[in-house]
Amino acid sequence: MLRWTGFRIFVLFSALLCTLVPGPAFSAQDYDKDGFWRHHGDEQFRIEVLSGRPDTVAGGDALVRVTVLKNNVAANQIRIKLNGADVTSTFTANAAGRTLTALLPGMLLGSNFIEVIDPKGNVQGKGRADADIVLTNHAIQGPIISGPHEQPFFCETTTFNIGNGVLLGAPIDADCSVATRIDYRYRTTAGAFAILPNLSTLPANVAMTTTSDGRTVPYVIRLETGTINRGIYQFAILHDPTKEPTPNFRVQPAGWNKRVIFTYGGGCGGGWYSQGNTTGGVMVDQLLSQGYAVASSSLMVYQQNCNDTTSAETQMMIKESFIEHYGVPLFTMGTQCSAATYQMHHAANNYPGILDGIVTACSFPDSTGPEQPDAVVLQRYWNVTAPNTFTMEQQRHVFGYRSWAAIANRADAGLRNDPTALFRAAVPVSARYNPTTNPTGARATQPDHNVNIYGRDPVTGFGDRGYDNVGIQYGLASLNEGVITKTQFLDMNEKVGGFDIDFKPTKERLVASRNVLRNLYERGRVLDPSFGLASTPIIDYRAYTDAQPNGDQHVRFHQFSTRQRLIDANGNADNQVIFVEDNRFGLFSFTSPRVMEAIARMDQWLTALKADTSKDPLRVKVVRSKPSGLVDTCWSPDAVPVRVEEPQSYGANNTTCNTYYPSFKSPRLVAGAPLQNNVIKCELKPINVADYAVKFTSAELDRLKAIFPAGVCDYTMPGVEQTNMRGTWQTF
Repeated sequence: MLRWTGFRIFVLFSALLCTLVPGPAFSAQDYDKDGFWRHHGDEQFRIEVLSGRPDTVAGGDALVRVTVLKNNVAANQIRIKLNGADVTSTFTANAAGRTLTALLPGMLLGSNFIEVIDPKGNVQGKGRADADIVLTNHAIQGPIISGPHEQPFFCETTTFNIGNGVLLGAPIDADCSVATRIDYRYRTTAGAFAILPNLSTLPANVAMTTTSDGRTVPYVIRLETGTINRGIYQFAILHDPTKEPTPNFRVQPAGWNKRVIFTYGGGCGGGWYSQGNTTGGVMVDQLLSQGYAVASSSLMVYQQNCNDTTSAETQMMIKESFIEHYGVPLFTMGTQCSAATYQMHHAANNYPGILDGIVTACSFPDSTGPEQPDAVVLQRYWNVTAPNTFTMEQQRHVFGYRSWAAIANRADAGLRNDPTALFRAAVPVSARYNPTTNPTGARATQPDHNVNIYGRDPVTGFGDRGYDNVGIQYGLASLNEGVITKTQFLDMNEKVGGFDIDFKPTKERLVASRNVLRNLYERGRVLDPSFGLASTPIIDYRAYTDAQPNGDQHVRFHQFSTRQRLIDANGNADNQVIFVEDNRFGLFSFTSPRVMEAIARMDQWLTALKADTSKDPLRVKVVRSKPSGLVDTCWSPDAVPVRVEEPQSYGANNTTCNTYYPSFKSPRLVAGAPLQNNVIKCELKPINVADYAVKFTSAELDRLKAIFPAGVCDYTMPGVEQTNMRGTWQTF
C-alpha cells in the first residue's frame, strides 16, 4: 500500500517515474483487491479517478470521486483541497450523501496533491490530511507512456473530412492542434446522414431510432472533433440539442446506452511521421442507432500510425476525455479488422483497463510476424536469383498459404522495412531519408517508427530490426512431403539471403541483435497473453480469405496462433470465442449479420461481467459471465448460410467448419516453427539426418552443413531471448 508521508517524497518519486526508460510505471500492488488505486487514508475516505489512472491524467483536469467510508462522517462535512486550495464547492454529493464527484480543472503539469480533511478527525496538526493522493498531469498533446514524440511530424487537419464534406481546417500550433468543435448530424428517413441545419428545430425528415436499452429517440448525432496526443479524435453519440441540455458527466444524453465502442483502422504501410486524416470511422449507423457512443482517432489507424504503444496511449487519453465530458460508461469495447487487432490485443494485454472486451476481425496476434520479411527474400529468390526453378505450386507449398498470389501480397507488406518506400503524402520529400542525399532524414520503417520500444542499432543509430532468418530451413516440410527436390531445397536455402538496413539485398541472412529481441519480448511487442488479455472477453470473427484468387494476408491460422498462446499462458482459451464465415461481406463490415451478432453477444458478455460483484478473480468472472450458447461457430458458404456450432481447431480436417474453411501454414510453420508463431530468432542445433525424409549424398550433406554452419532451427526450444513480458503499464 502506498503510504506517502509528505508531498516532497511523492514529487521525487514522480520525477523518477518520468525518466525515459522502459519499465512498469506502477504495479498491481498499487491497487486494492477491488481494483481501486491505493492511497493514504483509503480505509476511511476512498479517492478514485474515474476518468483514468492517477498517474496518466492529461489536459489539466480529471473526474474525481471521494467516497466517505467512515461511519460517523457525512460527505458534506469533509473538505477537499487540490494543491492546497479548497475545491470542496466543486464537488456534488450523490443522493445517499456518501460520495462526492467533481471534474477538477486547473491541474499543474506534473504532480498534483489532493487531500481529504475530516474536521472531526484526530490527525489534524500532525502533518498530513486524513486521506490524500497524487495525480500526475500531462500535456494534452502527450506523450505520457510512449516516450519522446516522433520527429518530424506533419499535420493533416486541412484534409480531415469531419463529415459531409466539411474540412477541419488549419492547425493552431506545431503539435497539429485544433480547437474542439461540435457538429450535429441527423439520420434522414431516406437512410443517410445529413447536416442538422438548426439546433433549435428538428427537420421533418429526421428518423427515429430505438436503442438497445429500449429508448426511442430522434436519430440525431452530436459529433465532437478535436485533437489529443497530436492525433485527430472524434466522438459520436445520440443527442437531441433541441430538447436536451449540453451533455456532461452528470447529465448524459437520453439515447446513450452507456456503452462506448472504439473503432480502428488497419494498414501499417505509410503510417510514418504524420498525423493522419481519417479515423477508424465513428458515423456507423449500425452502432449509433442502437445507442452506442463511437470513438476513434487518426492515431488508431495503423496506415497512419503503425505503433501500438502510441495507439494505446491515444485510446487511454481519448477515453479519459470522453468520460470527463459525457460520463463513465458501463464498459468500453473495441472492434474492426487486421492491424486494428494488433492495437486491441496489445492495448488490452499491455495496458489493461482501456478496453473491457474486444471483437477482433481478420486478426493477427501481433505486428512482429515474420511472414513479411520471409516473403521479401523468398519472392526475390524465385523471381530474381533463380527464376523458373520452382513451379507456382511449389512456391505456394513452401510459403504455406493456400493461395500462391498471397506471396506477392505479403511481400508488398514487407515494404514496411524499406526506409524510403512508404511515406504519406503529408511528409515532404525534403524530410525523407535518402542514404546519399539525406542520410539524417526520416526513415519509413516500422523499427524506426517504433524506436522508443525497439531500441537503436548500435552501429547505425537507426531503429533496431527485429527480423532474423538464421537457421531457418525454408521448405523443410515441402522437401519431406516430396513437393520439392533436394536440389531445390539446398539451392533455395543457400541463396535466399536477407536485406540490409536500407532494404538492399544481401547474400547473408537477416540477423537480429539480442538487445532488440529482448526488447520485443520484454516490452510486449510479441503478444504474451498472460497479462490483461487473459481476463479480456474476446470474440475473434473471421471472414475467410485464404482461398482468394488474388491472394490475401489475413489467413486463418493467425487466430489459432492467438488461441494457442492463450492456452499456453493460461491453461485454456475460455475467454476467446471464434466466429468464421465466408467473405461475402468483405474482410469486415457492420452490414454482416455475424459481425453484429458478435457485437451483441459481446455486449451481453460484458453486461453480465459488470453485474458480477463477487470478489473472485477477474478471469474467473470473465469465464463465468460468458453468455449461454456463445460458442465457437461457423456459417456455411451456402446462399443461405447454415450455422454450425463446434469447437474450432487448427488443422483438424474431420470437422464441418474446417471442411468449409481449412487452415494452412506460413513459411516458418512449413520450416517447423510452432503454431504460436512467436519465435523471432530460433536456437540452433546440429544437423540431424533423421529430420529429413530424403537421403542426402555425402556431397549434399556437406553442402547442407556449409549452408547452415552454426546449425539449423531447434523449435523444441524457446527462441533466443524469448521471455515473458516484464509487466503491464510500461512507459518508455
